[in-house]
This record gives sequence, C-alpha cells and structure tokens, in this order.
Amino acid sequence: MTKAGAQPYDPTSIASAEFNTVKVYSHLNNVYVVNENGVAISSIAIFDINGKQVYTGSVNGSTEVISLNVANGSYIVR
Repeated sequence: MTKAGAQPYDPTSIASAEFNTVKVYSHLNNVYVVNENGVAISSIAIFDINGKQVYTGSVNGSTEVISLNVANGSYIVR
C-alpha cells in the first residue's frame, strides 16, 4: 500500500536523482549522467553496496553514458 500520490516501490529500478541540474539515472547496465547547465564535475565514482569501487572516470559533456558490467543491485554515485 502506498500513500496517496506516491509511486509504488519497484525494487528493479533506480529513481532519478537531481542535484543542481545534474541528473543521474540508470537503465540496464548503463548509468546516465545528464549535466544540463554545465555544472563543474571533476570526476565520478560508482560504488557497490559493500563500498567496492566499480567505476571511476570523468564527465566530459552534457550527457555521459557509463556502461557497467555489474550485477543488479544498489549502487552509490559520487
């Protein structure tokens, strides 16, 4: 049961996150970083739930697609 107007919980998807016009979302094994206003991002790192770093790199344009070969689960983008 969900609250009125709330989206139902879907454990197979990751909700979009927005911080100062930078959006991060995923689909299958791709992570999309959409930097609409050119916010300065020096690097990006992705960690699994155990804290193991599974990706590190930079964001060069307004939209970056990061392909990962990882298991389904929750990941932290920093």
